[in-house]
This record gives sequence, C-alpha cells and structure tokens, in this order.
Amino acid sequence: MALQHYGDLIKGDYVYGEKVNTREYNSRARILDAQTEGALEGIGAGVVEGGVVTAGGGLSVNVTPLRAVADTQHGMVFIATTDAGVVTGLPSTGTVYIWVRAVFRVAPEDPDSRESGYAELFWSVSDEGEADAVLLAKVVASGGAIVSVDDARTFVTATQALTLAEALWDGVEGIKNAVGDDYFGASPPAASLDDRVDALEAGGGGEGGPVYWKGLQKGLGDPTTIEQQIAADILEHVTGYHSQTGGGGAGIAAGEWDVDALNQALAALKVTRSVDPDHPVWFRECAVIVWGAYGEGSGGTPEYVDWDHSTWLPPGYPPA
Repeated sequence: MALQHYGDLIKGDYVYGEKVNTREYNSRARILDAQTEGALEGIGAGVVEGGVVTAGGGLSVNVTPLRAVADTQHGMVFIATTDAGVVTGLPSTGTVYIWVRAVFRVAPEDPDSRESGYAELFWSVSDEGEADAVLLAKVVASGGAIVSVDDARTFVTATQALTLAEALWDGVEGIKNAVGDDYFGASPPAASLDDRVDALEAGGGGEGGPVYWKGLQKGLGDPTTIEQQIAADILEHVTGYHSQTGGGGAGIAAGEWDVDALNQALAALKVTRSVDPDHPVWFRECAVIVWGAYGEGSGGTPEYVDWDHSTWLPPGYPPA
C-alpha cells in the first residue's frame, strides 16, 4: 500500500485512488490492531511450529526455525525466526531454560516484533516469569558439557487441537478395522451398527434382555450360528485326527475287549440273573443287550451280540 500525505489527507491507491482523511485512516489502523489482537488471543500463546532445541558444540544449544505467539506487555504478538539459531554461554554446570521473546522499540533503530515478527533467543535460570517470552526447553549441563535437553514447548491451542485430532485418528482407524467396512467407512454403510447392536441386545430374537450365544450369527452376510461353527470345527478336527491317510492324526484300530474284563462282566450278569431272575420285568418295554466283545454293527464294526445272555421280556409279561 502506497501512502502519500497531502495536508490532512492521505491518498491510498488500495481504494482506487480515493482520498482518506487521517481520522479515517487512524480508525482503520485501530481496527486492524484490535482485530489482530483478538485473532491471536483466539489462537493462544505458545509455539505454532518449530523451536526444537538440541545440544550444540560445547556449552551451546541449537534451535530450529520457529513461529510462536507471545503474551506480552503490548498484547499478543506473533514472532518468528527464519533461520536456525544458537544460544551460547550456558553455565558449565546446572540447569537453565531456553526461551524466545518478542522485543519492542526503544531507540529509533531498534527492531520491533509487532512490525517484523522479530524474535530473540536467550537462556534463563528460571522456567517462569520471563516477560514477553515463550519457553522452549530445559537444558542440564555438567562438567562443561550439555548432558540433557528436555522439550518444554507449549503449543498454541489451535496446534494442540490439531495434534490431538491426529492422535485420535489412529484410534478411529483402529475402531474402523475392528468394526469393519460393512458398518464403518462405506458410503453409504452396508448396514447400520445401531441395527446390529439392537439385534444383539434382543437376545437372539427376544424382546430385549441378555444375549444368548446360541442365537448369535457369525457376522453380516454369514448366518452361521456359534453352535454350527463349533460342530463344524469339531467334525473337522475328528475327521483329521482319525484319518488313516492324513490329517495329522494317528489311525485308531478297534480291538476286542480284554478277556478277563469280559469274563468278569459275564460273571456279574450270571449273579444278577440268579438273585433276581425277573429283573427285566422292571424295565418294561426295554431290552437288555449284551455285547459279546465290541461293536454293534454300525460305523464299520462287526455285530458281536451275545445272544445267549441278551434277554427280552418273556412272553406273557406282565402277568394278567
């Protein structure tokens, strides 16, 4: 903007040559000053970006270019450095703090941060109370060398919000991956997550209350119930385990019962028949079948029935 003074008038080519009196010009300047101050207050004091402090050579530290907003005696002021800076002369032993501050004109040749954004780096033994300044780091020195540098930056509110949003994004992505695109991410979603939750809370078709596992399905588009899934898994395992040709399981060969065990069973049966010959009567409509050795004819096993000791209700029972 080019300004030319004509007595009490200021000509500004930024308004197509319209002449503005000094009262109007000063009003506009005050408006800019007030609105800029309000905008900076909304952003908040602190670091906007940059200002990373690292150990340098000897008793010095390096500071990356930065942009910041300082809360000063003249209100909120934006400050910045375009080049990396160096803070020297740190004590050989002890803890100090690295700051950046705004400066204001005293002599005509002095810089003024309000005009240029000029920023000055310095160190202090205090971590608070430095006027017109923003804290960057805590530095510990020992034996003439820097032993640690801890970041002490506080970012402006807008930057903090952006950082928080970026951190939350990982969580949102995790939720999306857990829920799946069918419920989260598709546009429009293939199904409503609310509907899915309602179905679960309905207890497998009931009117609310607990969710019963038997009624649950595996997922959207897959009506397999938990019971069906378990049965299929068991069948797959048993088939593989008992396979003679593969599946990782060992073959199982059927064998006859131990002769002694069989003889003991027959002896027990004989004693029972001698003590209670009418024992089968008490089991109406039932049959007592004794296997001679093993198997009953199904699953490829031979039918080894002990016909002599297998009894059914004799004719005429029950008695009239």
